[in-house]
Amino acid sequence: MNRVDERLSSNFAVFQDLVRRSQGSLTKGQWTAAAAYAQIAAHCAWTLHGGIFASRTLERILGQIGQVVRPVAQDCRTVRDYKAPPQHILHVLTQAYSTGGHTRFVWRWIAQDVDRCHSVVLTRQGGRDVPRALRDAVQSAGGRIHILDRRPGGLLSRAHRLRVLASAVDHIVLHIHPYDVVPILAFSGKGGGPPVTLLNHADHMFWLGISVADQVAHIRESGASLSQDRRGLARGKCVFLPIPLPAKARRFAGGEARRLLGLSESTLVLLSIARPQKYTAPPDCLHFVDALLPVLQGHPNAVLLVVGPEEKEKWAEGVRQAQGRIKVFGIREDVDLFYEAADVFLDSFPRLGSLTSLLEAGSHGLPLVSYCPHPAQARVLCCDDPALSEVLNRAGNVNEFRERIGELLENCELRLRQGELTKNSVLAIHDGKGWRGFVQDLYLRASHAHAVSEEQEGSDVPQASELDTLLAGVHDSSGFAKDVRAIVWQQAGLLPFVNGIGLWCTMVGQDWRSFPFFILPDCIQTVLKRCIGWLSRRWRKVEVSRSGRALG
Repeated sequence: MNRVDERLSSNFAVFQDLVRRSQGSLTKGQWTAAAAYAQIAAHCAWTLHGGIFASRTLERILGQIGQVVRPVAQDCRTVRDYKAPPQHILHVLTQAYSTGGHTRFVWRWIAQDVDRCHSVVLTRQGGRDVPRALRDAVQSAGGRIHILDRRPGGLLSRAHRLRVLASAVDHIVLHIHPYDVVPILAFSGKGGGPPVTLLNHADHMFWLGISVADQVAHIRESGASLSQDRRGLARGKCVFLPIPLPAKARRFAGGEARRLLGLSESTLVLLSIARPQKYTAPPDCLHFVDALLPVLQGHPNAVLLVVGPEEKEKWAEGVRQAQGRIKVFGIREDVDLFYEAADVFLDSFPRLGSLTSLLEAGSHGLPLVSYCPHPAQARVLCCDDPALSEVLNRAGNVNEFRERIGELLENCELRLRQGELTKNSVLAIHDGKGWRGFVQDLYLRASHAHAVSEEQEGSDVPQASELDTLLAGVHDSSGFAKDVRAIVWQQAGLLPFVNGIGLWCTMVGQDWRSFPFFILPDCIQTVLKRCIGWLSRRWRKVEVSRSGRALG
């Protein structure tokens, strides 16, 4: 057994141990502990890939716990005909962020689906502020935002409240983190409640929710194939919903975007935007920087801008070797500035492609170049989308990748022509009437799927296919695979005190630095985080004010 296979086996063993703890608590009637252990188990399966993409055992446990929630909320539901076109949509998220794709998906959905009321539920927002774009979208749609963890109570009370809120809407869409058990508890055996659509935004990873979803919305074909092959999802429960990407007017006139980035008009700009982990390369794999250095050497008037990673380690070395013609900006929210300054967009590699960034670049009229080093069996780690099938420059190897980029840099007419074709193709599917056609079909299919109940096939038998070994490697080398202790610390506040102490003693190794996380309930931790955030913002304002007075 090689190192990766050992890691898969070890990760699955950790998952099984936590599932047994959940089952044991369920048998004893300790509902809260059982739900918390289930969430910790799912979190481990998500970040520590163990060869599975779904768990029937865990979903069944959560369904049994959910029976405790269901009778309490039963009287709060009214029986309605959900076959009529829905008027009020409830979007359920675990957390909302100002950066990243899945929160942006929600506010863009709301902005484009203008004929309906949209509300949002956040199951565990913690001390984070709700992004302004999401608040504005919900307010414009006539809905409300409900934050469940700002009230006392644990997972079961949040599930109960979510079920009550859901009784007043016509359709539920889950955009949850892969480990979030609250919606599964709330909608297990939901009976006459509204249809539930689960958005498969983390399609290459383990996730929960298949047992409560009337249908699963996939953003691409490779994700749908994986759901059928490895999650046992019936084809009839798969629906396609593209990422919404509204057309945008240019914000910067002329060459202003380039000037703001310190670039001249004659500079040719290559751009790549993705989370830092997607560029991480193992020792035996070509790094993104090394693939691009020969391109920059052959085109002295070209620069490479990369948004996401920080200028350290391999990136700092690349900046030095390129004599400053590689510029690394870290995570930024003003990505439109970079799209408008660019000439050519490059998809991230070697670990994962970034579909949202690729499509956004296309919507700005940029030609796109992608290189995916993974085999066909692992195509879910690459980027695919119906809008890109005819316009994406796909390279089969690194030499072809460099050649495609060189052709675009050397031929202005080719760049403009491909950019225009790409923009038209992306917006035809991801914006306006085209996208609304997909969401209308989603609502219609959900009303029919809601009337059909079928047991999905599948089991918790792990596999060690090429995809599994690659995914385990991706998680390890990118830093996404957390130590199990870090996962336990993050979720420990959801456990009852006695169970938390027991888990701390057996799994965390009695690390006293983590002890407060096992004492304080999650809702109190949330209040403290909000207070610390508020104090931090106030302190920054005071510092800025002092600096201003000093300069004056």
